Amino acid sequence: MSTSKNMYPPQIKYIVGNEGCERYSFYGMRSILTFFMINFLMMEAGHTTEVVHLFIAGCYLMPLFGSYIADRVWGRYKTILYLSLFYCLGHGVLAIFEGTIWGLYTGLALIAFGSGGIKPCISAFVGDQFRSDQKDLLNKVYDLFYFMINFGSTFSTILTPLTLKYYGPSIAFGIPGILMFIATFIFWLGRKQYVQVPPTGSDPDSFWSILFKGIFSNLKSDQNSTILGFFNNTIFGVLNKNLLGYIRLSCLLFLVGYAYINWGITSAFITIIISIIGVIILNYKNFLNYIDQNHPANRVEEFKIALNICTIFIAISVFWALFDQHASTWVIQAEQMQRMTNINLFGYNIFNGEILASQVSSINPIFVMMLIPIFTFIIYPLLGKFYPMTPLRKIGWGFFVSAFGFIAAALIQYKLDSGQQVHVLWQGVQYLIMTSAEVMISITGLAFAYTQAPKNMKSTIMSFWLLTVFIGNLLTAFIVKISLYPVGSGNFYMFFAVLIFIAGLLFAMLARNYKTRDIMEA
Repeated sequence: MSTSKNMYPPQIKYIVGNEGCERYSFYGMRSILTFFMINFLMMEAGHTTEVVHLFIAGCYLMPLFGSYIADRVWGRYKTILYLSLFYCLGHGVLAIFEGTIWGLYTGLALIAFGSGGIKPCISAFVGDQFRSDQKDLLNKVYDLFYFMINFGSTFSTILTPLTLKYYGPSIAFGIPGILMFIATFIFWLGRKQYVQVPPTGSDPDSFWSILFKGIFSNLKSDQNSTILGFFNNTIFGVLNKNLLGYIRLSCLLFLVGYAYINWGITSAFITIIISIIGVIILNYKNFLNYIDQNHPANRVEEFKIALNICTIFIAISVFWALFDQHASTWVIQAEQMQRMTNINLFGYNIFNGEILASQVSSINPIFVMMLIPIFTFIIYPLLGKFYPMTPLRKIGWGFFVSAFGFIAAALIQYKLDSGQQVHVLWQGVQYLIMTSAEVMISITGLAFAYTQAPKNMKSTIMSFWLLTVFIGNLLTAFIVKISLYPVGSGNFYMFFAVLIFIAGLLFAMLARNYKTRDIMEA
């Protein structure tokens, strides 16, 4: 029986319930991760920061896998259900083997695989449940989803550190695992009511097909005529005992080996990525010529639009390199601050005790819920009277706001380094600034990505948006390895402030050349 256009599909309650429990489990686990590694596993600050950001990076790399499997092989329902089991297993490993490094790494890898894999599927699966005449209800459900994310994040970040303090890591990691199992069970309960869109199978002209065919076209040629011409000549030059091929391969291996020996596997991986990007840039015109000749014109045009959007995304990765430090270096900073607090409101004592370092980040989702209406109904309209606040301008100014957030963190750290006592509530200043930047960049950018994407490439573009978080956290892990400044020092924070300022200038240059598409075309 179909529901009225003004009534939510009955199966939505299972998806919303699943989202609330899943977000509580993820943010609860992440809130104690830095503190646990430093104080229970005795890992030093730099190594801890690297692990946290590699984990977050993994969570945002896996959406590429999840979206592909959902669209091409399993469909969204099976992808969410099956990968959620890996998610539950990851929490279980953290809880059972909480005293071992290998248990930590295995658990985080499983959580990244499960969490990242289902991330691009949930929102699309919600949309599958609504008919075309229920657009208004769909928008309200997405608002509810965003509320559930911030609601779950707030309370899990407050409660999970207390669980760790009083009951230990097994219970603290175990409860998020139980919540994730409940989330999976709730999702499974709606199996007979869900609208399940079948997977589409292979598409020879999809974004990924065009990309990989363009990259590996004419691979056996010894001519520098493809996007990987450099590597073609290197590989086949070696096979043909060509001196130039040996020289190129030796140079590449030297760079990768030097990075690995001096800075670790993260740096070696980034060296390979940079090398490939360099070759792509050098051979970009040849690549476009190839796809123009071998794919339908309309699909090639959509592909080029997607590439232009990705160009805008490049600088945004730097924002995430800063923002996600509230789960790592900012926790380390809070550990060094005065945290005994007595808060009175209208004559009533509402808090008297110690604020745990892992709890401080809970003010981020609180600020998000407060600042969204302030920016939407006050700040943007007011500025718009003098300076039209287009989406690209909102994002661009967000970069410079972020710089001030890390300048604030640096000023606090300079005082701490000099031996002065600073109360942890002063971190609220840097959280307020960075959350303002989040509203300007993240929320605006998400809508921008969706509206600019071609109709049949919206899932792909949303996956690329998530990739900016992956690249940003990988960048942080890399900088931690090669930084001349101690992790969490004042100069360390100031370095990131300068970096985001430069990224803002880069974004401004890229945005000037971007032609915004009519939203109704998307």
